[in-house]
Amino acid sequence: MPTTPHEIVRQPHLTEEDALETAANVVMAVCAVLTGIGAVFSWWQANASKKARDAAEKADANATRQREAIEKIAEALNPAPEEHAFSVEWQNEICFVLRNTGTAPVTVNAIANDVEGLFDVPCPFTLNPGCGQRIYEAPVMSSGHVDELVLDIADSSAPLTVPLPRM
Repeated sequence: MPTTPHEIVRQPHLTEEDALETAANVVMAVCAVLTGIGAVFSWWQANASKKARDAAEKADANATRQREAIEKIAEALNPAPEEHAFSVEWQNEICFVLRNTGTAPVTVNAIANDVEGLFDVPCPFTLNPGCGQRIYEAPVMSSGHVDELVLDIADSSAPLTVPLPRM
């Protein structure tokens, strides 16, 4: 105990061994705290990763469903062209062009409903997609006209009917 008020109170001096032990305890405590912080951070990051992965999988599934829906709508709005399809383009009163609007070349063996030989066209003929064949129609002395062409198509079991609208 100090005998006078101005006397400085001195703490007992630590030995070098005590100082090293205290420093080691402080370092171990700091390491333990840092390990705990690291564990909490790792848990948080893993939890955030799982949430992000789940969100990404959900977004991928939604995008797939949307793409499929858009494809169905596009297909409905723009159906696939038929393999065998034709159009008729009149040039004048006795001549028209039979055009292949399909996606494949077509060989016409004959016009099956032309029993009177009204159409002047060399058969068989092949039309590539987009191409046409000029066909002349002989004037008819009877009261009616042919309203459709019934085409005998190569590699087809049934004949194909093409409307023949007038100009």
